[in-house]
Amino acid sequence: MRNKRQRLISKFDALFSKFIRRRDNYTCQRCGRKHAENSSGLHCSHFWSRGHLGTRWESLNCDALCYGCHRRWEGDKQGEYMDFMLKKLGSQEKYDELKRIAKGVSKMSTGEIEVLYGLFKERVDA
Repeated sequence: MRNKRQRLISKFDALFSKFIRRRDNYTCQRCGRKHAENSSGLHCSHFWSRGHLGTRWESLNCDALCYGCHRRWEGDKQGEYMDFMLKKLGSQEKYDELKRIAKGVSKMSTGEIEVLYGLFKERVDA
């Protein structure tokens, strides 16, 4: 049985994925293919993995990618995906800052996650 924290994280992940896919106009950021709003073929891809809590819900770390592009870039984070991120972020310094944030936060309290969830819920519902 999942505890309150695990349920909250799952709920936040779903909300955040919806936010990213909507932000990117339900379009794969690699190949440009448009998807239906509730398509299971469009994913929220994390450049720095979801295991890095500092960037798990950071929009600069995430992009909407179709299933095929997500699988391709997941195995190429030091190649084409990194080149994409450098261009998207605009500089090596901003890339390095995102990396620092990803590697820096190792724990969040349930209360901190609840606050972040509430802020994103307001943005998605607006």
